[in-house]
Amino acid sequence: MLARQLFDEINLLSAKEFRSLSSEGQFVIERFLFMPKSYLIINVICGDF
Repeated sequence: MLARQLFDEINLLSAKEFRSLSSEGQFVIERFLFMPKSYLIINVICGDF
């Protein structure tokens, strides 16, 4: 039953839901053989370190 508990805790997001998590950054869809594989939000921070 451990596997069932793990699956119950997983919540997959649609592209629209994932994009709404961050208004900053560039939304990118990673693809494999032209099919969506994963979603990324890339935020580039420029400045002195």
